[in-house]
Amino acid sequence: MAVNRIIKTNRLKEEFDKTFKIPEFHPKEDLEFVPPISENYTLIGTAFDYFLRFYIARNNNSKDTSWISEKTLNMLKYQKISKLKLKNIISDFKKQYNKYLETGLIEESFLNNTLVLAKIDGIFRSGGIMPENFETDERDIEDLKNLISIIPPDKFKTEKLCFLNPDFGNASLMVGGGDADIIIGDSLIDIKTTKELKFSREYFIQLISYYILNKIGGIGDYKEKIEINKLGIYFSRYGYLYEFNIKDIIISDEQLEKFIDLYIDVAQGFA
Repeated sequence: MAVNRIIKTNRLKEEFDKTFKIPEFHPKEDLEFVPPISENYTLIGTAFDYFLRFYIARNNNSKDTSWISEKTLNMLKYQKISKLKLKNIISDFKKQYNKYLETGLIEESFLNNTLVLAKIDGIFRSGGIMPENFETDERDIEDLKNLISIIPPDKFKTEKLCFLNPDFGNASLMVGGGDADIIIGDSLIDIKTTKELKFSREYFIQLISYYILNKIGGIGDYKEKIEINKLGIYFSRYGYLYEFNIKDIIISDEQLEKFIDLYIDVAQGFA
């Protein structure tokens, strides 16, 4: 993704290591593991991203942006039949979604259609390639159920405002687009539905990229500045939320300001 590529440029790579230190990762040893049932790894990951945002929306005061599946409609403006079909699918799902927000009931048809939304996301990310069909695999529904069953409720509950799939206004535009998964309270969290329980340098760069974009542009059109104090990864196949404090990974505030100034300079060169 573009936000990661910017930090990896020669001008920023060295400054990155002068500004941030990667935290130690020591997960619990007794974590439950939910193995994948099918090989539709990307589809399941996208569908779970959707569901966790729905879950947070129901249990917290939250602000949601438009779904990627809705952005697909703009991409298909010249394909009237396809656009109408997708518009009807999304419209029908919105009714199910509102019902879930009211009742909290997780019906099988709701999970099925969450997977359909994930398929529509695939159209957007592939540049407009339509899937062969919108049918779903029963194994994928089962996989999604298993992931949902190990969500730790206490980790996704706050009295503070939450932002679902937030972008960072002009800062995101500056880098050609960039939106995070969740900001819950003062924590920015990325969701990883992966078999591997590891915190890679790539994940660290991604989180820092979002942190920098928020520092520069704030959240979308939200007027108040949100201070992010924690960054984290939710490893959904382990029901494990790994978080660390920003103050523990910034080497110096002066170096951070220098890094942000250089980041803006490099990013404008990408535009």
